[in-house]
Amino acid sequence: MPEGYQPVTIQTANKSITVKAEMALTPEQQALGLMFRQKLPFDEGMLFVFQTEQIISMWMKNTYLPLDMIFFDDNHTIVHIYQNARPHDLSIISSRVPVLGVLEVNAGFVQKNHIKLGDKINHPYIVKD
Repeated sequence: MPEGYQPVTIQTANKSITVKAEMALTPEQQALGLMFRQKLPFDEGMLFVFQTEQIISMWMKNTYLPLDMIFFDDNHTIVHIYQNARPHDLSIISSRVPVLGVLEVNAGFVQKNHIKLGDKINHPYIVKD
């Protein structure tokens, strides 16, 4: 696994999927996100974890790769999925409901792996108080 990356597990009804995730924990890391990246291996992504549940907004400014965004709450449950966010699109992508974080992966990852609302995400940083 690349240095600075950690495994994130998505548990679907049929299988367990591991993503090598770069962590975006600080406000600076979260503001930069995957901007300016020219490539992202299909099994890698970026995990954003916030201090408390909140409605979060993302956008694709300066992002060169189409992405799927998997939003989850503090129960580790996937509560919203936004697929195929377009590169450089300035439209706001909202979590729609309060979430603890979001996992960004390559566009097509959600569909290929049959990830659905209600599936679970697990990582040590996702801890319910």
